Amino acid sequence: MPSSTEPTRIEPWLSAEAADQTDRQVSQLISLGGVALILGQAGMILSGIGLFPPWWELPALLLLTQILAFAAFGWALPMRWLRAGWTLAPIVNAVLLLSAYGAYRGPLPVTSEPWLWAFEAAIVSYLVLTIPPRWAVAGTVASALLPLVSALAFLGEVPHVVLTQTPIHGANMIYIALFSGIRTRLNRLREAEARALAAEAQQVRAQVTAHDKEQLARLIHDEVLSVLVSATNFRGAPPAALRTDAFRALALFDRPTLQQDSGSLATGVAADRLMSALRQVDAGIAIDSDAGDGEVPCAVVEAIAAAAAEALRNSVRHAGAAERHVTLSVFPRAVEATVHDQGPGFDIGQVADHHLGIRCSVQQRMRTLPGGDAAVDSAPGAGTKVRLTWHA
Repeated sequence: MPSSTEPTRIEPWLSAEAADQTDRQVSQLISLGGVALILGQAGMILSGIGLFPPWWELPALLLLTQILAFAAFGWALPMRWLRAGWTLAPIVNAVLLLSAYGAYRGPLPVTSEPWLWAFEAAIVSYLVLTIPPRWAVAGTVASALLPLVSALAFLGEVPHVVLTQTPIHGANMIYIALFSGIRTRLNRLREAEARALAAEAQQVRAQVTAHDKEQLARLIHDEVLSVLVSATNFRGAPPAALRTDAFRALALFDRPTLQQDSGSLATGVAADRLMSALRQVDAGIAIDSDAGDGEVPCAVVEAIAAAAAEALRNSVRHAGAAERHVTLSVFPRAVEATVHDQGPGFDIGQVADHHLGIRCSVQQRMRTLPGGDAAVDSAPGAGTKVRLTWHA
């Protein structure tokens, strides 16, 4: 089984940073439990200090200090320090417990256990952060037996206090199961979060791709196809207006992509932008314009300019020389553009949903704009009115 120090091999969706965060949290939880043990056994620890030589007690005090430091500062300590502590603490603990009664300098017969044993449960619990759970359980059981082995080796007998405490320390495997479960659960939660974020990112990418395709389809329909359709009506040299439209359509493919969803325009500038877009389609169109004081989002101006230009283009294409005019109303919280002609009209119900002109370039473009809408009023013999609106 792979080591717990290689989380990305175990959980493909769990990043190394997320796995480290889990281990940091579990480490601090183990250390806080160790602090509780130290406080609860403070009397026994203090009474036991001095029964062992400095070479034994100094490492034991360092282990005690590590638990306190990991509990207080584990959230900020570098991971390499934490990993070093998780690895070295159980090893030092095992060495000290195995040598405990060889180093013992207290009165005989022995009536006390090694004071390091008071918080041994926390030290062996660090094993869940460095080795697989089954080996951590084995290490915990082995650690519980070390004072007994030390007593037999150095004293030739096992003190009663060691006999009674050994089964209790063997039960520390419960903590291994507990902290292993917590660690696994936290990693699964983080993995699920990573999966959800990845799925959301994929959805956003799909939406952006679909939006880009839709924008390209509108561009080709609104600018390129209209030029091609107009060109089919001429033989010989094309007129200047058609050449101008063709050059403008080609220039659109060289124009850099603009971020149209940010920023705003003064209402007067926005009105000029709308009129400019309309007059590129029909230079002689009659336009009545009204503008208030303030600003309008760029995205609103761009959407209405494109939709109004397409509505006017349809009018020129289908209504021919019929009388037509446009009204514009540009205010900070409301923009309206109406394209009206006296042409032959048409039955809006007969326009297919996939039709790029009315359905996509006009109605869908406006309805995907937050606060936008488009209404088409037409009937055979009654002309056509296209009303584009936006309200903040």
